[in-house]
Amino acid sequence: MARVTDPEVRAIIPDTDISDLTPYITSASLLVDRAALTECGASLLPTELVEVEKWLSAHYAAVSDPSLALQSERFENAQNVYSRGKSDKGGILSTQYGQMANTMSNGCLMEADLQTASYSALGGCYE
Repeated sequence: MARVTDPEVRAIIPDTDISDLTPYITSASLLVDRAALTECGASLLPTELVEVEKWLSAHYAAVSDPSLALQSERFENAQNVYSRGKSDKGGILSTQYGQMANTMSNGCLMEADLQTASYSALGGCYE
């Protein structure tokens, strides 16, 4: 069950075109629940889990909504478009919100983000 609400997440993100943050909150809640069961996340307090979930929800919204990722400024005939709150790092570190969620989780989210997957194809195993 989610620890945060739509208004709580909206309090930390600028105006967004997303009308309902519930899908992002639900996804964040599932990941935070899983992180809390790991050795890394077992020591996180309930109040810390709320904050991690709030910032992770904002991260998911930011990677989904271009208005949260790009800023545009016009001056006469010139236009400057730049990244707002996004970094060139991948995964959880790609937004300022994900960076904050990871920091508040003592790095547990980054640890989960870096896990590799392996698969078999034509008799070989690949990572």
